[in-house]
This record gives sequence, C-alpha cells and structure tokens, in this order.
Amino acid sequence: YKFKMTAKSGDHGIDLDLNKKGKTHVVQVKRYQPHKKIGESELRDFYGSFAGSSIEKGFFVTTSCLF
Repeated sequence: YKFKMTAKSGDHGIDLDLNKKGKTHVVQVKRYQPHKKIGESELRDFYGSFAGSSIEKGFFVTTSCLF
C-alpha cells in the first residue's frame, strides 16, 4: 500500500488514505479511554464520511471496545 496521512482538521474523520492497485481504502483512528465504548453513531459517522465515493473499504481502529 501507498499511504497518505490526512490533515488534522477538515478531514471528515479520515486519518489515512491507503491506495493499492487503483483501489482506495481509508482508516480512522480513535484513542479513547478503555472504559469508553464506541457506539453505532461513531461508526455511522465514519461510514458517512466516505459512502457514495470511490473508496472501496474503511477501517475503524480504536483503543477502546465496540458497543
């Protein structure tokens, strides 16, 4: 993969753009306290940041747990 870090603000929640063989994937990284649970709204916001674009996949990485 070739990758590019996005700007710290105005990135619509995308932290990394990954490109390989003409396909684009995006990554959002969130550092939370271990007891904070990630809910559906965070995942929906992330998905909404690239839905309807040419991005093939998205990866949500966190130090916390889901739901």
